[in-house]
Amino acid sequence: MIKYLLILLVIIGCNNAPSNVVTSQTSSEKPKAKFPFTMGNDYSLTFGTDGSTKQDSILIKNEYYPNGYCYESHITQMLESLDSELLKHIEFDSEAGAFYARVDSEENQFKIVNLLSPVFSDTVKFEEWVKKANRSKIHE
Repeated sequence: MIKYLLILLVIIGCNNAPSNVVTSQTSSEKPKAKFPFTMGNDYSLTFGTDGSTKQDSILIKNEYYPNGYCYESHITQMLESLDSELLKHIEFDSEAGAFYARVDSEENQFKIVNLLSPVFSDTVKFEEWVKKANRSKIHE
């Protein structure tokens, strides 16, 4: 009976966290990824900006140049709206070819990713954010 219960737990899964929410990682694990971010064990968040993604196309369509600085500016505005306190915990260091930021803790790293990934994963939501962005605060 216990054997079947263990099998059932493995099949169903013991983690109650929704599958679209990243929870945590140990320092020995490889970095986790949740679109578009790669999450480093040093609490970094990165993704490349080579012009090939749907999000890059949306930025271009809305007359932005899709580089790290542009994404940083949009992400800053998203965080200002979604949870401005998180901006106290993130340090940006983007460049032309990539978005890069470092967060002060694993907890805040996951909070940021869990807030932003749904926006980036849904092109309609992403374009809504791009269209309502304050253009004067976007650096390219």
